[in-house]
Amino acid sequence: MHPKASGAGTESEGPSSSAPSTDEALLAHLLSNTADLVSFYDRDFRLTHYATRLKGVYGGVVTPGAAIWEVYPSFLDARCRDEFLRVFQGGSPTSIDLPRSSGEAPRSVFVFGTAKGVG
Repeated sequence: MHPKASGAGTESEGPSSSAPSTDEALLAHLLSNTADLVSFYDRDFRLTHYATRLKGVYGGVVTPGAAIWEVYPSFLDARCRDEFLRVFQGGSPTSIDLPRSSGEAPRSVFVFGTAKGVG
């Protein structure tokens, strides 16, 4: 069983039995109002928070508890995976150039550690 994701665009929206913390409320507001494809993952690389726009771009794969590799299959590239693990293990934040298919524009992702995983 995966933990429920919280923030904007989750499957568990609506009032909770306890008032959300100010930090959670601010994060939810940010995620629902950003044009960037922001997402956060726990220590098992399972989706915990995500921007509303992420689901609009990637559709049904963006679900609470989805593995980062399900949302972004290109992250399975050994170099990308190694960089994620390095940051996760306390390394400095980094920008990772993503592998691309023929005709696809260059893309990159900025990865940083959080108290409970990576963003």
